[in-house]
Amino acid sequence: MSRGCGLCRWSSVWCIGVLIGLVSCASSADVSAPGDRAMITIMRGPFPPRTYACRRTSVPIVVDGVVDAAWSRAPWSEPFVDIEGSRRPAPRHQTTMAMMWDDEALYIIARMDEPHLWATYTTRDSVIYHENDFEVFIDPDGDTHNYTEIEVNALNTVWDLLLVKPYRNGGPAIDAYDIVGLRTAVGLEGTLNDPSDVDRGWIAEFAIPWTAFADTTDVALPPNVGDRWRMNFSRVQWRIDPAEDGYIKRGNPVTGTTFPEDNWVWSPQRQIAMHEPEFWGIVEFDSDDGAPFIRAPSVYGDDRAAFMLREWTNDIARAMAQPLPYRLRFSTITEVMAPPSGWDWPPALIVEGAQWRAELHDVPSDGVGRTMVLHHDGRCVIVASPYRDTQDAAP
Repeated sequence: MSRGCGLCRWSSVWCIGVLIGLVSCASSADVSAPGDRAMITIMRGPFPPRTYACRRTSVPIVVDGVVDAAWSRAPWSEPFVDIEGSRRPAPRHQTTMAMMWDDEALYIIARMDEPHLWATYTTRDSVIYHENDFEVFIDPDGDTHNYTEIEVNALNTVWDLLLVKPYRNGGPAIDAYDIVGLRTAVGLEGTLNDPSDVDRGWIAEFAIPWTAFADTTDVALPPNVGDRWRMNFSRVQWRIDPAEDGYIKRGNPVTGTTFPEDNWVWSPQRQIAMHEPEFWGIVEFDSDDGAPFIRAPSVYGDDRAAFMLREWTNDIARAMAQPLPYRLRFSTITEVMAPPSGWDWPPALIVEGAQWRAELHDVPSDGVGRTMVLHHDGRCVIVASPYRDTQDAAP
């Protein structure tokens, strides 16, 4: 089967297979070449990610920073974990979130245990993660491009921005992106910036209008019951000490600098990297009767196929970043991971000049095939087969 680079599927994969590899299917593996100190670290992403059933509500939600009766039917998430997952200690303070939706907006509420409430930024679009904050990440179509980030601190100062692409693909982050109709509120269970007492925590509440996504995605707005979006949530937490006028970041006596922040998230990212949307959790929009919408098994197979396709190409990138002698010591991911159900594995790699794409083709039962395409700029989409590359670099 001829591809853009003139190599058949199998010869392409064979050539790449001698360059790339995976030594273990664990979450990470350090691989060193015999007789030297060269090392490649393989960081496997968690799969499947966490999932959440977001119920539709017919009860109006007042955004006031209070967990009131309107939230009584929303299931609370599992406690947040460290961004790197189980290989790091559990967070010192608990964080949970809940979501609901209606025809107007997506509603999010987060509860955070916190003994010392601290926030000083008051100007919108400040870099508020330099202090404690709560962050929301939303990629409606799951292609890893044109996703929204919203942050809020305990003063209800908001930073909302649009990422055209992840930072690894060049971004940019658009700070001027202000969501019209966004409503946020904060509830404090204690006193802000007062080290003389012990606080209980704080609540962050959001109402994000569906119109916020109208210009950045082609998905249904509002969603249909059963639609699935990629989302994640992060709590940035600093170690702090009392100061004369509030708090200061705790210093590390060994390094002479402040301790780094903790990043506690809903669905672990495998490393300190929130801007890898392919590792975010899955939010499925359910009906208002509380009965979960049951998706066809093939949909979950698509998630796994996309995960494997990206890991396959990531292995190529990791190996190609090494000096040539080390590239030849690794074997391909296909040797240790079972092929994704319903897709023709391994992928085809098509190289055209400085650009490339990786393709997977499904195994159709009705004669109508699909192609999963991962572009060189990180965008991953599923299109009808045969794939025609007319906008390879389009965001």
